[in-house]
Amino acid sequence: MTTHWLNTHFLDTEARLPFSFRYGGNDTAEWLATWHREMTPVPAPAGAAAFRLNWTAPQPGLSVTCEVVRFQDFPAVEWTLFLKNTGAADSEVIADIQPLDLRLARTQDPEFVLHSNRGSSNEKADFTPVEQRLGPHAETQLACVGGRSSDGALPFFRLDYDGAGVLFGIGWSGGWAATFTRDAENGIHIRAGMKQTRFVLHPGEEVRTPRILLFFSGETTAAGRQNQFRKFILAHHTPQHAGRPVQLPLAANSWFIHNWGNGVTEENQKAFITRFVQAGIPLECYWLDAGWYDGVGNWAFDVGNWFPKKVAFPNGLRPLGDEAKRQGMGFVLWFEPERVYPGTWLYQQHPEWLIFPDEKTRQQRQRSVPQAEAVLDLGNPDAQHWLVEHVSGMIRENGITVYRQDFNFDPWEWWQTADAPDRQGITEIRYITGFYAFWDALLQRHPGLVIDNCASGGRRLDLETVSRSVALWRSDYAFEPEGAQGHTLGLLSWLPCCSAACNTTDPYTFRSNLAAGMCLCWELEKPEFDLAAARRRVDEFLRLRPLFYGDFHPLTEPSPNSDVWCAYQLNRPDLNRGAVLAFRRKNSPYAAGTFRLYGLKPEAQYHVHDVDAGRRRTLTGAALMDAGLDIQIAARPGSALFLYEPQCPEPV
Repeated sequence: MTTHWLNTHFLDTEARLPFSFRYGGNDTAEWLATWHREMTPVPAPAGAAAFRLNWTAPQPGLSVTCEVVRFQDFPAVEWTLFLKNTGAADSEVIADIQPLDLRLARTQDPEFVLHSNRGSSNEKADFTPVEQRLGPHAETQLACVGGRSSDGALPFFRLDYDGAGVLFGIGWSGGWAATFTRDAENGIHIRAGMKQTRFVLHPGEEVRTPRILLFFSGETTAAGRQNQFRKFILAHHTPQHAGRPVQLPLAANSWFIHNWGNGVTEENQKAFITRFVQAGIPLECYWLDAGWYDGVGNWAFDVGNWFPKKVAFPNGLRPLGDEAKRQGMGFVLWFEPERVYPGTWLYQQHPEWLIFPDEKTRQQRQRSVPQAEAVLDLGNPDAQHWLVEHVSGMIRENGITVYRQDFNFDPWEWWQTADAPDRQGITEIRYITGFYAFWDALLQRHPGLVIDNCASGGRRLDLETVSRSVALWRSDYAFEPEGAQGHTLGLLSWLPCCSAACNTTDPYTFRSNLAAGMCLCWELEKPEFDLAAARRRVDEFLRLRPLFYGDFHPLTEPSPNSDVWCAYQLNRPDLNRGAVLAFRRKNSPYAAGTFRLYGLKPEAQYHVHDVDAGRRRTLTGAALMDAGLDIQIAARPGSALFLYEPQCPEPV
């Protein structure tokens, strides 16, 4: 399937190219086939082959380049377009760039079904799956809002038809939109790209487009398709350490204890680290969030002053990095460099680096904050250079092991304000390209550095960002258990490497927030804090963490309702173990449920451990997959944790 598709859409001399744009008012298909075409191999990541297709006009003016990667270990193809003005004058107008412009046709029933997910909007319903049947003449659109790539809609989706599925990924950390249009018969037209492009290119100027991923899964079940895709993301679009996907940490954060970070000091942060060490909780990272920098004393209004508070941190942040290292921990430090508040150092010293809002945007923004912020223009080479040097210096000088980048507002209207009428989309392209260059520079300079991608909690998750970063705070709708359960069912079907947070040792709430990483927002100094329960919860997390890097099977349908159960299975056949987590919500009338498991060996004997009841039993894989696992939860709300592993054969 992948080879045939690649030949049909790229390699054949009369290929039906899967992208389009308008140049001087003409469609791509009208003229690109007449241009000189050249193909050259280029270096590729392990497990892939790559080539570059280049089209040049008969007369200097525009060069079109498409870099294509064909993965050899997965049925996947991805590509990125580059457009360059090779002439001596401004190009003709380039408009409506669609790096994905593709028609698919089904040959059998049932109808096309589009599977997508909501993005993050600080809501209980974040990452909720959405299913749409697309009958004749149907049309639907997926798009982010505000210029952050997973705000409102996740830029990953799946189209099922003919007993298989095509999964899509968009690599663009700004504004994107995808439309799906059914014809009257058996075809569907899919177009995706930036929300708005209409510009001329100056002589010698080059721009790139969003990266497009197509993944052709022949798996017969929805879970099979998603788990095949998860394996691909882990192998090719997840930061790697020592040849393996990065392990997300067990971290702790005192932000909520000290007035939303505004009251942090060197003294109370050292004490915070010490309490966890004395409690015997094996933290892997100490986490200092917003509020450590100079200003008026409000974390949200001091962004733009990226220097430690002199009164709170007279010795800078190095003592905290040293203390964390001495205790065997990494150091997570929060930044929000793109948002620049009036009165801060960047705002006053370098206004030439900033994008300011127009009057309408300023007034709209001031409904939520006293003054409207500016944006640090990452497309400005001087601004980008300063940011790389400053943040890199702080990483080096303070022993930072996890650089945490937040972004707490929507940049879309700022980008639009900066564009001339004949340059619509250029500011965003330059900005996003500079954003990637900034992160790439940090990763190159600091081997082993982990980048944490927050953006108001999970609002900047796309193919490009997940390749460079992990999400240690997947949603700002944190702590509420039923929302967290839904976030797990939705997001983990696509992206394995995300983390959640918990502020209690209550097993129902803690287990609801389990993921590949965990941020503990615990107040150990409170007399009523249950330290024994805390140690049990941490032990559960450490035992389960490796399982999140395997297959993920939702065992219940996602639901926001409080009168249902939620359950899922984690399966690692390569580790010979797995787990089932089940939750009886607060208003559920049902004290028991039966759940069929997946991915087991039918003939194998499995030891199944009910962790809460302390009971063990042995069941065959066939019994667990056919009859199912019986689970009882007496409490409302309540949870259950089952661990399983195959019985080892008797030694000969």
